[in-house]
Amino acid sequence: MKSDVGTKSVSVTQKSMKISDPNCSKPGCAVVAAAKKYMGTPYKWGGESKTGIDCSGLVTRAYKDALNINLPRNSDAMSKLGTTISRNKLKRGDVVFFGNIFGVNHVGIYVKNGKFIHSSQKRGVIMANLESKYFKKRYKKAKRFVK
Repeated sequence: MKSDVGTKSVSVTQKSMKISDPNCSKPGCAVVAAAKKYMGTPYKWGGESKTGIDCSGLVTRAYKDALNINLPRNSDAMSKLGTTISRNKLKRGDVVFFGNIFGVNHVGIYVKNGKFIHSSQKRGVIMANLESKYFKKRYKKAKRFVK
C-alpha cells in the first residue's frame, strides 16, 4: 500500500504495518517504532538516513518505513495536511509542530505521556517533553495522518 497524504487521514490495515511493539498494534505505534530506530542519529540538515537526519526527514522516514505513507519533506508543508488534533487528544504517531511568529519550523512524532521524538540540531534524534518550557512556548499544532 502506497499512500500520499492529502487533507484527509489514511486508513491503514494491520498487514501493511511493521510493528516492533507487540503490545500495540495500531498504526501510530508502528510510526513510533520506526522513529525510535533513529534514536541517537546525528542531526544533518536535509538528511534522511542513519548517518544524519533532520526533523522533517525523521517524520517522513518513520511514516514511509512503517506505513509506506509519503509525507512532504518540510515541516511547514506537512503541517497543512492531515487532520488537526487538539493537544489533549494526542495519540502515538501523531505529528507535533513547533514554530515562531513566522510559522512552523520544527516537527516531531508524539510517543505518549507528553513525550515526543524529534531531531534536535544540537543533540540529534532524542526524546523530549511537550511540557518543557522551550517546546510549550513554541508548540503550534498537531496533525493525524492515519485513522
